[in-house]
Amino acid sequence: MKNAGFFALGAFIGGLLAGIAVLLVTPMSGEDLRKEITDQTNKLVDDVKQASIDRQEELKNELEALRLGKTIKLESAE
Repeated sequence: MKNAGFFALGAFIGGLLAGIAVLLVTPMSGEDLRKEITDQTNKLVDDVKQASIDRQEELKNELEALRLGKTIKLESAE
């Protein structure tokens, strides 16, 4: 268990150093980079929200089908 803690710490420090290196060598100005990060983050949040809404609708439809006694096809999680 101790090794897992060291691994997690090493991964965190490595990620932090990689992030700093990317910021130092990026061809964009700080303001442009912040805007790009904000835009991409907002897009990701919107995509996740839409995926959540879509999945919720699928589950509602499956539940309704089960209530009506219909069989549903289960998909593999792979």
